[in-house]
Amino acid sequence: RKAIGVIGLALPVVLLIWSSLIADGVMPGSISGFYYTSMRDYFVGTLCALAVFLFSYKYAPRDNFLSSAASLFAIGVAFFPTAAAGEPSTWTGTVHVVCAALFFLVLAVFACFIFTRRPLKGPVARRKLLRNKIYTACGITIFACLGLALVLALLPRDTLPGRLHALFWLESIMVWAFSWSWLIKGGFLLED
Repeated sequence: RKAIGVIGLALPVVLLIWSSLIADGVMPGSISGFYYTSMRDYFVGTLCALAVFLFSYKYAPRDNFLSSAASLFAIGVAFFPTAAAGEPSTWTGTVHVVCAALFFLVLAVFACFIFTRRPLKGPVARRKLLRNKIYTACGITIFACLGLALVLALLPRDTLPGRLHALFWLESIMVWAFSWSWLIKGGFLLED
């Protein structure tokens, strides 16, 4: 859980640093757009690492199913690239978008419904109640950002949100939200 959280937290940060220092502020419109830069290997490698950790995550049967599904979706995002900027969408780009949306949906389900489960026996610790609020906030954040990303997809690319890289920021917020939920679930913060 901690590894998944750390890898996720680092992804947008490393890409931003690369854009600022190496690419002179030139930034693709989305995290997936970094596939077409010299950061391709880092982007694909990060998704593959997340996929390995998610596939290796074993707990209860429904957790195992969801983590395996998220792993497959992460592989789909990595190996079916989004359409390059200014290019028409292809079938691989469509697979990419579907896998990305399903990947984030599964991670939101983890945050809202799996991590918030109460213990079968005994009282619920105050820290657990606080963690549940954070998990729920992380999941709701992912759901909200997915909805906003859908709205952005309906807008022409040359609008203000496109020029401000709004999709990149929405994706980054989703990545950070799922990362924090996994870090907290892994005991990095707010342990009992």
